Amino acid sequence: MRYGWPFYLKAAEAGGFFDIEFFLDDESETQLNTNEFNVFIWPYLPKLATPYEIILDLTNINRANAVRKFVREGGAYIGSCYGAEAASAGFIQPFPFFTLRYATKPELKITTPIISMVISDTLMSIRAFRDQYPIYISTSEITDTSHPLSFGLNKTVKDFFNGPWFVWLGEKSKSLATITQLEPEIDTSHHPLFEKTVIGTPSWVYTQFGKGNVILFSSHPELVQNMSLLFNRFNWQGDSYYGLRIIHNTLHFATSKGLKQISPDVTYGISFVENIGEKTNNLEIVETNDDIFSHLKSRITRLCKNLTEIRDNNRLFNELFTEEFKEDTNLWRNIKYPINYMFEYSDIYFEYCNTTMNRLETLECVYQMLLAYNDTITNNIEELTFDLLRRLNQSEKLVSKVSQQLHDIINLFQSNQIFLHTYALQRDSRIMLNTYQINSKYIPQLNFETEKLLRHFWYTFEAYFANDT
Repeated sequence: MRYGWPFYLKAAEAGGFFDIEFFLDDESETQLNTNEFNVFIWPYLPKLATPYEIILDLTNINRANAVRKFVREGGAYIGSCYGAEAASAGFIQPFPFFTLRYATKPELKITTPIISMVISDTLMSIRAFRDQYPIYISTSEITDTSHPLSFGLNKTVKDFFNGPWFVWLGEKSKSLATITQLEPEIDTSHHPLFEKTVIGTPSWVYTQFGKGNVILFSSHPELVQNMSLLFNRFNWQGDSYYGLRIIHNTLHFATSKGLKQISPDVTYGISFVENIGEKTNNLEIVETNDDIFSHLKSRITRLCKNLTEIRDNNRLFNELFTEEFKEDTNLWRNIKYPINYMFEYSDIYFEYCNTTMNRLETLECVYQMLLAYNDTITNNIEELTFDLLRRLNQSEKLVSKVSQQLHDIINLFQSNQIFLHTYALQRDSRIMLNTYQINSKYIPQLNFETEKLLRHFWYTFEAYFANDT
């Protein structure tokens, strides 16, 4: 997964997916492969990028070819909004036929910079100048109710839209849902010509690229009731569970390999399974005083303390900024944006740290229970410890860096010359948020890796116990 706002991560976790890695922009070029990964997700990235940064990002040749190779060889791709734009064959103007050849010939390597990765034979369009209030609540009608993406969903769904939109689909692509209505967030910000242009265009698109599946959303279904600052502003009239359902459906479709004929060597009757269930139904975890993760827990406790300090200092930053500057200015938006996301990231990271602590304490107990049957599991504990320490080392460096950046910003206010440094304030706020969100690569994975080993140990213990009794 390309690093970004972790709503796909939370949805994946809720669906039972724990093998999740966040790639920084230069890592997908060397680490993305079909042996270790089965889907690459391009989520929303909450940062105020400059036009230069956007163009530089979209014209990354090495990443484009790495993703193309991954999907061509059987990997899947999921992208919404900007992620759909990056996967398409580009824009309807100026030279669509030059880029489309890369969509119809997956084996081709991109050799010159173009504004997309071209893993879908679709063309898109964007607004040249975005409105002051560019957010729409979009209504879509599912046109292919037999497709797995539509499982458990109403035929009509609501989510968010602010462009781009599909204007052309090739023979390898199929529309699964269509935008039927756009309601602006602010009643006075209707733009009839723009809305007429978008209504009737696909909101969900499926593309076959080589051996892989590509699922693109021009809208933002993942923002519905899923860690979204935007969603919380609305009295939502649609299905509030739609966001998680569509992401679950998409993940399961993207990672599925189809039905296979399997001839098992060993089979068990229903009575055997029921017998095992009866033997293990009342098993309980036995408390232990063995503190094998004391060092890890100490490090995570310290990390929680540092995250709390960042949140408190971010609150101070917010208070200082609110006192000095008026609302409804570009500066207000450019600063409030990182401030609000800093609060959200702090809460997300803190929750994952606490969950990891609880999982480690449970794992200590289950480890002692399983050790009576299998003394080789100490190797698993050593591997987990090494992995968590590696992730903690990286996370602590990032948190320390962000803490210093936040102190520097606060000192800027206390210098009584803040109006002379508004450019530096905007720049440093962006850098701070960009640094802080990279922790999504490390902190959630502390919990995921611990949870995976905990489940493995518990299921193995159940098997030993049932066999022994």
